[in-house]
Amino acid sequence: MSDTEEIERGDYLTFASIGNVAGWKSCELRPGIYRRHPDLDPSESRSDISRDGYLGVLWRSLVDGDTARIDRILRAILKTGGTVGERGNFDYINILPLLPLFLAARFKLIPFLPLWIPEQFTTGFRAHLVALSIMIELEAGCSGWTSQRAIRKLVSANPENPLFLSILCRMLGTSQTTTLDLLAQTPPETSPHGWGSCPFEIFKTLTQHNIGNTNHGR
Repeated sequence: MSDTEEIERGDYLTFASIGNVAGWKSCELRPGIYRRHPDLDPSESRSDISRDGYLGVLWRSLVDGDTARIDRILRAILKTGGTVGERGNFDYINILPLLPLFLAARFKLIPFLPLWIPEQFTTGFRAHLVALSIMIELEAGCSGWTSQRAIRKLVSANPENPLFLSILCRMLGTSQTTTLDLLAQTPPETSPHGWGSCPFEIFKTLTQHNIGNTNHGR
C-alpha cells in the first residue's frame, strides 16, 4: 500500500498494520506497548489505544512470521495485567480479553476459543473485527466450526461484502468467482461496508489475500 494513503490517525494502527503501511511499527512506543498513532493528540481520539489496533498487529505479525513481536505483546500483557493504555475507558485500553487469542495464535498446542457472534455484531465495524479474528485463526492454520458458523452469519447479513465472502470461500476451499465480481463492483470512494475509516485499498488487499490463500485454511 502507498505510504501516502490517508488513514484517520485514531484508526491508524489498526489499518496501517493490516495494510503494512510504512511507519506503522513506530506505534510501538515501548516493547509490546502500542498507541493508535505515534504522536496522537488527545483531542483526536477518546483513548490512546484500543483492542482492534492490537488485532491488526497480531494479524500482520502472523502474515510476516514475526513471532518476536507477538512475544513482546504477550510479555506486556503479563507485566501490565493487560492495561496497555493510559487514557480512555477500561474496555478500550485493557487488552487482557485478547490474551487467549494471542496465546493460541503464537503456540500451536493451545486451541482457539469457540467464536460466538451476537446479532448486533453481524454488521458494521464490529462485524469486521469478528472477520479479522477469523482471519487470524486462518493465518495460524486453524478454523473451527464456530468460526465457520460466524462467517456464514456475516455473509448472510452482508451478502454484498466481498471480504466476508472471501473468508468463507477460503475456509471451504470453494470458487472465489463471486467474490471477485463483488470486489469489482465495490465503489472505492466509499467506506467499504461500514468498517470505519478503512481505506478501500486496504479493504481490497485484505480480500485479495483471502482469495490468494483459498486452499490454506483447514
